Amino acid sequence: MKAVLRLLGTPLTRDQVDARVSRWICFLCGLAQLCLATVFFVRHAHDGLELALGVTLSFVVFALVVLCGVLTSRLAMIVPMIPLRLRLVELAGYALGIVILVAGCSFLSTLSLERVGVTMGLLVMLGLSMSSICVGAWWTCRRISVGRAS
Repeated sequence: MKAVLRLLGTPLTRDQVDARVSRWICFLCGLAQLCLATVFFVRHAHDGLELALGVTLSFVVFALVVLCGVLTSRLAMIVPMIPLRLRLVELAGYALGIVILVAGCSFLSTLSLERVGVTMGLLVMLGLSMSSICVGAWWTCRRISVGRAS
């Protein structure tokens, strides 16, 4: 940890380092997802419409993952000061995201789709899941900002 702080050259607290690391991890995971999904759709799409829809879905998921990284890194800075009663909507968003992902994947497994259809379905479920997580994190950030303003 001290080597990382020396390498950055700025005095950072542990929470600031955790926030930056979580932001970068979300960005890199989103970028990897975007690249892999684009390569998959270029190779396996049957026509231009499937290709365009698949690349668009993967870009939307990339944007949501990056947004989630920004919001959660902001929360990592202030989470020790937040009482649990102010974080209930955020925690409900996390739980709802997991439920959406699990239920969506189990529903997709019952359908008889080709690879491209399954991948698009997974991207939709991942996008919905990340949306609920982002809304929960945004709600907590908003509550904290409103509390500081008044």
